[in-house]
Amino acid sequence: MSTNIKLPNRQTSYNKNLAIAKLAVKYCNDAVQFIDRLGNSTYHNQAFINLLGYSTEQINSAGGPYSVFADPDIPNKIMAHFDQKEHWEGNVELFNNIGKRIQFFLIITAVKNFNHEVITFICIYRTIDNSKTTDNDNEPFLKKIEEAEKLARLGYFSSAISHEINNPLSIVQTKLFFLKRRLAQVYPQKNDESWEYIEKIDQQVLRLSNLANSILQYAKHRVKKDFLVNVNQVLMQTVSSFKEIIPASIKLKIDLEPALYLIPADETGLEIVFKNIILNAVEALVANGEIIIKTKNFSDKFIEIIISDTGVGIPEETLSRIFNPFYTNKKKSGCYGLGLSLCENIISEHNGQISVNSKENVGTEFSIHLPCI
Repeated sequence: MSTNIKLPNRQTSYNKNLAIAKLAVKYCNDAVQFIDRLGNSTYHNQAFINLLGYSTEQINSAGGPYSVFADPDIPNKIMAHFDQKEHWEGNVELFNNIGKRIQFFLIITAVKNFNHEVITFICIYRTIDNSKTTDNDNEPFLKKIEEAEKLARLGYFSSAISHEINNPLSIVQTKLFFLKRRLAQVYPQKNDESWEYIEKIDQQVLRLSNLANSILQYAKHRVKKDFLVNVNQVLMQTVSSFKEIIPASIKLKIDLEPALYLIPADETGLEIVFKNIILNAVEALVANGEIIIKTKNFSDKFIEIIISDTGVGIPEETLSRIFNPFYTNKKKSGCYGLGLSLCENIISEHNGQISVNSKENVGTEFSIHLPCI
């Protein structure tokens, strides 16, 4: 058993995910600019260079990204806005490299770390002539900045997991080693039930080690679908790991399709998804209620997994945000939130879909569709 998990530090993870975000917007039609918290321009995509003519070096040497605004008061007003909020949008006018004024519809999002410190500003510019400022027309535009922000934050998410899991895990593993040595002196034949307890702890520590590595793997968008997986077996393994924490007052109903199609998948990744959803269901039920787990062949090309509960439900006004990174509504709806962003990422990497339906004081149902062979 490995005694250490080697995980990247926060800055390394952030740099890697920021590079992914830059690659994602490199060839998009909208002009994209990244500005660091010191006010230096750190990245321009090709569309930005085509529209304004500045490279990052040129705009910084000319006085920085704020110096090209036609109205010099606008940058100060925008920065003051970020003292309270993380998002700004509006019309601005900028000078290009030959002094021509160009009007843009600008959206800026501040990406912050766990200490609520700004680590970068992501700016997306669209020329007014091509911009339709209705909600429907702006949806793809807003989606781009949302995805870029999500990619940048993934590095901080994974590094937080590494710190919060790896350090205490190393201590547990070390103490477990000495407990085994002490127990071997007392019961060398391993005929005492204490050995059974120790072995169970050992197994769960190993599972936790695998979980930590898997979270980092999925934060970096690495999925291995090298094997055909029986989802029924993965679900039963997951349920088995919850036996000791599910109160006796909660009923667990399992209805699995016996001839469920095998799917190309990463078993550990699917287990992460099922654990998150089932744990949320347990917490949403509080003391009693029912959890229902079903599988079926949805069509010739997909299988469906449904995990539902009769818990407190999710308020309608927050339902659309539960897959957002770092969003949580624990006090109101049983801790749906942080883990679901990871779940959505894993299912997406499997070319599948995850959706949720919920009603307050009635319950919540997660539906997952995954492609089969």
